[in-house]
Amino acid sequence: MTPSETRKIQRVGTSTLTISVPKRWAARCGLEKGDPVVLEDDGEVLRITPPPAQGMPLRSLREQVVDADCCESPHLLERAIVGNYLLGRERLVIRSSRHLSAGHQREIQDAVRGLMGLGVIEESPTTVILQASIDPSKYPMDTLMRRLFALGVTMVRGAMRALVERDRELAEEAIHREEDADQMYWLILRLLLTAQMEDPVREKLGMRNRMWIVGYRLISKEFESVADHAEDTARTVIHLLEAGKALPNGVTKSFYQLSEKVLEAYASGVNALLAGDFAMANAAIDLQEGFPAELAALQRRLFQEVGDAETLVHLTRILWGIERINDYAHSVAVIATNRYLEHPSNLSQPTKPAK
Repeated sequence: MTPSETRKIQRVGTSTLTISVPKRWAARCGLEKGDPVVLEDDGEVLRITPPPAQGMPLRSLREQVVDADCCESPHLLERAIVGNYLLGRERLVIRSSRHLSAGHQREIQDAVRGLMGLGVIEESPTTVILQASIDPSKYPMDTLMRRLFALGVTMVRGAMRALVERDRELAEEAIHREEDADQMYWLILRLLLTAQMEDPVREKLGMRNRMWIVGYRLISKEFESVADHAEDTARTVIHLLEAGKALPNGVTKSFYQLSEKVLEAYASGVNALLAGDFAMANAAIDLQEGFPAELAALQRRLFQEVGDAETLVHLTRILWGIERINDYAHSVAVIATNRYLEHPSNLSQPTKPAK
């Protein structure tokens, strides 16, 4: 069969349309009469694929045994647990032929604390069984994205207020929230990878087609990176306070004001994405494109007003974080415009065929 082969749609009964699949393709995939296939609706393209791992028991896809004896290097076992979680595994059996060391136990507990919906259901000196209880229908992707976005924004505002007000408690609160952001990011990534493999999961998450998975994965990583920049800013503030460094009031207030403007544009891009609003996305892009000049002016001001070399380095790092957040905001707004253009509208629609 060639990729350009054409087959006719047939009518069965009064309301059902069918199309046959090539016999050689069915044989190559091990499909017979009565076997299910997966239909993937990507707009104008309809893909027909065999179920994942045809013929493989579902248990082997959902349950994994992790050999702790192979995890001698630090953090290797923890990363194996995280990786299996992201791949949608529901049950992990962590096993040792001798006994699980204290280090292994700590890594298991660290992984469980950092991954939403994962818990220990059985435990012995040689074995720990972890169960992931996550129902995708209860986690609409737009809701999860809004939550991760809100966490990052809250952290940035807290860290910048800590800088202006010289408030260590505000900085520590921002750092504390970073664990929540990481947990939300790992959950989103797990659901997106599962949606990539299983069409029903994608539908439960509220995603219309597979193209959305790529966009959401990029955006979720950028949201998580915003939280990382906020944590870095908060830690930098604590370091400067502990070192007794003088921070020019005018400079720090300018940092806060610029970060607020960047966050406002960032929120506009996110709202445009979730609302499918092309005009709002376009306005967000225009707003963001004006910030590089302000960032450059603030950098020059730093060199003029901050004489201490260490303080200058740390404040420049905070300013770089604001710049990166603006880059992420631009990326989200661009994805929002692309998503709007996926479907016909008054703005953009297919050319009508000539009569």
